[in-house]
Amino acid sequence: MRSGNTTLLSNKKFLPGKVLLVLSALVLALSSVGLAAAQVASPNPVNFPNTIVGGTSAPVSVVFTNNQSVSINMFGSTLSDTTNFNLVSDGCSSPTIAPKQTCTVVVTFTPKSATTFNATLDIDFSCVDESCFGPTSVSLVGTGVLPVTPTSTPFPTPTLTPVPPTNTPASNPAQSEIGGTVFVDDQPVPGFTVTIDGRQTARTSTGSNGRYNFAGLAAGFYKVRVVYDKQKYSPVGQDFSDQTVSGTSVERRIDFHLKTLATTTPATTSVPSTTAAPTTAPVTTVPVTTPAVTSAPATTVPVDVKVTPPGATGGVQTARPIPQAMPSTGAGTTVTADESFLQALPGGLVVVSLLVLGLVLIRKFKTSRK
Repeated sequence: MRSGNTTLLSNKKFLPGKVLLVLSALVLALSSVGLAAAQVASPNPVNFPNTIVGGTSAPVSVVFTNNQSVSINMFGSTLSDTTNFNLVSDGCSSPTIAPKQTCTVVVTFTPKSATTFNATLDIDFSCVDESCFGPTSVSLVGTGVLPVTPTSTPFPTPTLTPVPPTNTPASNPAQSEIGGTVFVDDQPVPGFTVTIDGRQTARTSTGSNGRYNFAGLAAGFYKVRVVYDKQKYSPVGQDFSDQTVSGTSVERRIDFHLKTLATTTPATTSVPSTTAAPTTAPVTTVPVTTPAVTSAPATTVPVDVKVTPPGATGGVQTARPIPQAMPSTGAGTTVTADESFLQALPGGLVVVSLLVLGLVLIRKFKTSRK
């Protein structure tokens, strides 16, 4: 060997047992480092988007995976900067994680000033057989920014150029119309009310030509109805109409037809009014007629009655015939003085009265003979 170069083999004092001891220590150290590196946390690093000072970023989930063949004990997660970073939830604080299983840690960025911040998220663990240990570190990076304040930039005053008017009509989202005429007995009539209900509600009256119109209707469903006195008119067909308009169509015509109901007032009779002026017709005297007797025509039957006046000694008198009934003369009746008392009697009692009178005379005659 060359002078100045010293190796373990040239050292006569170095024993082979010591070499084995050193090599074993190196192998053990390298094995432990490799096991620790086998635990994976993703993403790593975590780069937060620029966040307004005083605000909070969207949460970021860091997933820790156990790539060992044995379970590992979890001791939780810690942040090196708890002022500008927040540990929202720590799913890696459970007692153990089986091989190939995962746990999740959620963190956010809350900058307190407009600068860039760096921190470390440490997830601590150890294998149950003590063949590995942690922690696994995740780098966190975030930048705080100030809110943007709009600046007022002066703009030059625009020069207004007059624009000549055009004949193009302005756009109107509601251009539909519904109109028509109201007829009574086939004649257009004014003054009838027409209503419209639906997306819009309105009422109007027919003009002198019987016309009505609803303009500027938005698209939708509508019910149009004519209002009338049902005691005087009846519809010919329907007195309403359901319509759906598009909002851009032209006028839709809807006519309503009514007819006058027949009156039921009874015919008037000419009754003399008590307040009417007196007539100038001559007054005629109507002769009083005696009610006709329903019995057979009356005849005068002469009755021979022998009468002996008081103090007389003999002689026979023939009494005046007694009428049995009063004959009807039609235009009038001539009544004798002896029969005047019978004129006031009803026609049905005339015969009875005559019979009674005859019986009285006969009784008187018999009494006078005794």
